[in-house]
Amino acid sequence: MTIPPPDLSAANERTRQRLLTRYLQDLVAEVAGLAEPPPRDVGLFDLGVESLHAVEIKGTLELAFGIELDDTLLIEEPTIAAIVRVLDERIRPDSGLPGRVDTFSEP
Repeated sequence: MTIPPPDLSAANERTRQRLLTRYLQDLVAEVAGLAEPPPRDVGLFDLGVESLHAVEIKGTLELAFGIELDDTLLIEEPTIAAIVRVLDERIRPDSGLPGRVDTFSEP
């Protein structure tokens, strides 16, 4: 099962963060085989997320949002809340950072 990323196009900051949080919780639970979505402020490695899970989560986030993330994302930002802050900074419209990359181009 692949969890579709949320539509953030019309979301304000609070809604965007809530949607990102829920998406990331569901993604981590699916990838790591957790019985329920993890809490926002608990270290993912403390919940049983392993390094291969971290690579899959990072790759899924990059594909879902068309952004490039640091290889050490889940090590440096080991909670859902911390990862959401990074994602929100990268994809919000006024960030000035490279946002969603169009992965499909027409000939």
